Amino acid sequence: MEENRRSGFDRRLSAINFPTDRRTHFDRRDLIRHQNVLLGKLKNTPFFKTFNDDEFKYILNICSKKTFSKGSRLFLEGEPSNDMYILLEGVLQINLHGKELNLVTAIDIVGEMGIFSGEPRSATVYAKTNSLLMKINRYELFGLLDANQHLNNLFQLGMINNLSEKLRKTDKKIVELKSR
Repeated sequence: MEENRRSGFDRRLSAINFPTDRRTHFDRRDLIRHQNVLLGKLKNTPFFKTFNDDEFKYILNICSKKTFSKGSRLFLEGEPSNDMYILLEGVLQINLHGKELNLVTAIDIVGEMGIFSGEPRSATVYAKTNSLLMKINRYELFGLLDANQHLNNLFQLGMINNLSEKLRKTDKKIVELKSR
C-alpha cells in the first residue's frame, strides 16, 4: 500500500517542472554531494524534524541556492512574501521599523510566515555576514504540497513546530527585558 502511494506520488511529482537553472538552483550533483550534510543539519530543526530522508529530498528539488554578501538585503518590510529561506551559513539581521529585532544563525528559517499567510513581509532582513541560503519559492512549494497531502501535512506540522519554537524564544526575551 505504501509502495503504491509513493509510486503515484512519484508520477505526479515528475509532471512538475522543477527549476534547472544551474546558476541559482542546486543541480543534481550539488544535491547528491550535499544532501546528507543538509539532511543531518536540517533534521535537527523544529521545521524539518518530522521529515524522513525521502520526503526531504522532494523539498530539496524545489530549492534554489542563494548567496548574499555582508550588508545585502534579502527582503524589505512590506514587500510581497513569495519566498522563504533556510540559512545554511552566516548570520542574518532582522529589523523592524528600522531597529534591530533579532539575529538569525545557521540553521534557521526566515520568511516562512508570509509565504503561508499571504501577508506582506513583517520585517526587513539583511545579511550581517556573507551568507548561504536555500530559497523556497511559494508557488513551487504549493505545487509540490498540492501534489502530495502527506507532504502538505508534514509542512504544516513543521510550521507549527517552528513558530512554537520562535514564540518560546520571544517569551524568554520578554521575560529578560521585564526583569531589567
